[in-house]
Amino acid sequence: MSVGACGAGLNVPNTTGPGPASQFSAPEPKRDRDPGVESFVTRNPCRHGASDPVRRETAGMLVAFSITPLGVGDSVSANVADAVRLVRESGLPNETNAMFTNVEGEWDEVMALLKACVDKVAEVAPRVSVVVKIDHRPGHEGAISTKVEALERHLRED
Repeated sequence: MSVGACGAGLNVPNTTGPGPASQFSAPEPKRDRDPGVESFVTRNPCRHGASDPVRRETAGMLVAFSITPLGVGDSVSANVADAVRLVRESGLPNETNAMFTNVEGEWDEVMALLKACVDKVAEVAPRVSVVVKIDHRPGHEGAISTKVEALERHLRED
């Protein structure tokens, strides 16, 4: 049984200096639900503001991933919940649905989070299966919601 989600309560570095690890110290996320979207969306302001030129130039990565612990029995939801917790605490825009967890951010910060999720699940599982899909589009932000909004707009027009 595979559960699509990731982001556990990993021991992620909590620094305030520059670099990907500093992204994990963002404030508690604001959670809301968009009636046109079936997945739970967590929207958090990341440490970088919209006017931050580094963020604007390097943002543009949307990652969908699923982590499945193998060899831990039939129920894996507790292990997956540990991973999802990490994602939600990361400060990066994210959403979790039945099959995947989607995260948006800069390459290094998203890949560091993905590694942390895999490492967390590997603490209890002798083997970990990971599926990753990346949409790399430098210079674009907000894809985690704008892609779905565009689709919903087309569906309303029909």
